[in-house]
Amino acid sequence: MALAFPAEQTLSQTVFYPLATGTKWEWSLNSGSTSYGIDIARDTLMPNGHRYAIIPAYWSMPERWERQEANRVYRYSQASQQEWLLFDFSKSSGDTINLSPLVVLSAAKNDTLFGANRRSWYFAVGFVPGIPDAGANYVITDSIGLTDYSNWNSALRVVGARVGSRIYGTITRVSNSLTASPSQIQLYQSYPNPFNGQANIDFYLAREDDITLQIIDVAGRLVSRLANNRLVPGQHHYIWDAGSFSSGVYYCELIASNEHRMIRLAHIK
Repeated sequence: MALAFPAEQTLSQTVFYPLATGTKWEWSLNSGSTSYGIDIARDTLMPNGHRYAIIPAYWSMPERWERQEANRVYRYSQASQQEWLLFDFSKSSGDTINLSPLVVLSAAKNDTLFGANRRSWYFAVGFVPGIPDAGANYVITDSIGLTDYSNWNSALRVVGARVGSRIYGTITRVSNSLTASPSQIQLYQSYPNPFNGQANIDFYLAREDDITLQIIDVAGRLVSRLANNRLVPGQHHYIWDAGSFSSGVYYCELIASNEHRMIRLAHIK
């Protein structure tokens, strides 16, 4: 049974959110056999004077830059060149952590994970009233980091982690894993999401290929074509300027050879 821990315990003990070089996690996708493993290989100094751990891209998530200060975790946005408050472990259940994007602490309780009772925080990030299926849920566990993530159609759950000299669960991958096979493509979740004006879209090609990158509306109508050409292998970045389009849900499609990927974008004006 998961029990809520006393508020004073949250306030008196700083939560350890591991971001050191060498930290590694492995997650399963939708409780299936597909898994994703990443390592924090380095950090970087941003123009605001703070250093951020670089969390590599994996699954539908783009590369991210995060840092911890006391009981707060900040994420850096390359689009705005500013940081925003992502998690605050000193708050109480139901508290709003940030307004743009909206971050709410849904619950704080003890969960059993890897054979021990551990403090966990449940955050709802990016949910928008009136726009179905926007946002994602994050579960952060003290000393391990992100242990559960779910969005509108998929879920990740941690199966192993290496934090310093400690090993939790099972680690099977030896390096960062972006794809399950060299022929696959990856379309990462756009950021910010929801967004106002411009959305950053990143994707990965394992080989040179002819691609089409386009935006469609909920009725399947073409809204904007961002690319329709041959690209070299590697990471690619595009920006969709939606300033002239109305608020609502849109989808970004990436088509390469016989493969197809799609992500959901929520536009708010």
